[in-house]
Amino acid sequence: MKKLVKTSALFIVALLVGAAAYAKNNGGPVKAKNMVIFTTLPDADGVHLAIRKVGEGASEVTITNASGDVVMKESLSKTDPVIRQDYNFDGMDDGNYTIEVNNNGQIAKKTVHVYNDENDQKVSLHAE
Repeated sequence: MKKLVKTSALFIVALLVGAAAYAKNNGGPVKAKNMVIFTTLPDADGVHLAIRKVGEGASEVTITNASGDVVMKESLSKTDPVIRQDYNFDGMDDGNYTIEVNNNGQIAKKTVHVYNDENDQKVSLHAE
């Protein structure tokens, strides 16, 4: 009988530890890095955002230049659970820009490098 109680207790402890680890990785609050996906557009002249909405409010997208000046600000109030939006950097000066997404108080940022190659203006995304 004691062996059965010990085995059951160990099983329950293992089950609780596994459930806690799962909740920490999958059931906790949405982290900013998981709510926004940044990708370059196919012709590499802009950035595509996929924003998984958090809460009821609008998501705000702000693009600033290297000096911190706001070059574009937009409020996305679509009711879809995922917002998809493209931003074209054609005609922007070469340099680094920061895209910031405020999704109900959760912030995601990505640096975009705009440059000219031999054929056309291009963008590249930098790891944060």
